Amino acid sequence: MGERAGGSRTATHLRLAGRLTRARLADRPHTLSHLVTQRCNGSCPTCLWRDPARPEMDTEAIVWLYEQAGRLGMAQLVVWGGEPLLRPDLPELLLAARRAGLLVTLITNGWYLAERWPELRGLVDALILSLDDVGAAHDRLRGLPGLYERLEAFVAGLDGEAAGRPAGPRGQSTAPRAPTAPRGSTAPRGSTAPRGSTAPEGASRPTLLVNTVLSRLNEGALERVAPVARRWRAGLYFCPMETGDLTRAGFAARHAELALPAEGVRAAALQAAALKSAGYPILATRPYLDLLVRDPDVRDYVCRAPHALLTVESDGAVRDCRRSDRPLATVQELRAAGRSLRHVLALPRRRALVAEATSCTKCSNADIVELSWLWDLRPAMLAKVAQLTGL
Repeated sequence: MGERAGGSRTATHLRLAGRLTRARLADRPHTLSHLVTQRCNGSCPTCLWRDPARPEMDTEAIVWLYEQAGRLGMAQLVVWGGEPLLRPDLPELLLAARRAGLLVTLITNGWYLAERWPELRGLVDALILSLDDVGAAHDRLRGLPGLYERLEAFVAGLDGEAAGRPAGPRGQSTAPRAPTAPRGSTAPRGSTAPRGSTAPEGASRPTLLVNTVLSRLNEGALERVAPVARRWRAGLYFCPMETGDLTRAGFAARHAELALPAEGVRAAALQAAALKSAGYPILATRPYLDLLVRDPDVRDYVCRAPHALLTVESDGAVRDCRRSDRPLATVQELRAAGRSLRHVLALPRRRALVAEATSCTKCSNADIVELSWLWDLRPAMLAKVAQLTGL
């Protein structure tokens, strides 16, 4: 079973590499980033995205969006939040993405994973677990006592499934089911898992990744998180926390007082480089780590993110990262006018955004910097795509 799972994972990543290449040659975005909900059961002090009052698209609109992304030839879908597992219709949405030919990455804090994984199994190619520290320190940062233990139990159950060990009742994982949600959160009610959405018995373990957001609240966290990521057989991403958005009026700072100072970013990069050299699964490329060391404010790169990425927010707004308060378009407008997602690529404002981004360096995280380098076909990024086939 392990050999079959490994072959399936390699085939998935080779398929992704092929689609990334075709999108790049056609000069069209290869990744749809979907902020599917801004509701969250956590209360992370560094978060810019939690907004329980923000409207959400209904199931039909999201399925249309994913179908359009597939028709456009996009390679992958990244689903995040908020907490995506608060959407009862998540299995139906991910099945629609798979049917559209998209590879699926799901980002979650993990609180509801044990409860919902049986209906998501086989629909997720890459699973990213947010992990900002270990043990009680992580729970405090997320405002969710007991969260770290849940993550440990879930990964143990996932490994048990991958190894073919006996599962729990009715084929479910041996990881414990999630009890009542914390006060102040809204648990997903019921399940809308579509028939046939569960993968066959023996479906391979998804590529497992860990993402650590660095701030003054968890200085030195990489040294604590890296051993956990290695034990979980997970790749480890990290990024300095984001501190605001660009709007038509300029940069709107939020939580900037929690951000690491330049020396803190440099120290984290040096720590990450040492851990990488010691064999820990740090996924940041050497060029990115070198950039953080010599330029911790991250000003020395050319942004290509609008070339490669379309971001859609929970209410259907197609995000303009240079003017976050005025979207390029909305899903609702496109559907009402009978237009496809391809229409967005031809908008004058979107073309202007692509040009403006080349002189913008407001984003410092590896997602944007390395995504830009991948668009430029830098050797280090091509090697990283190859490295991911081994996770």
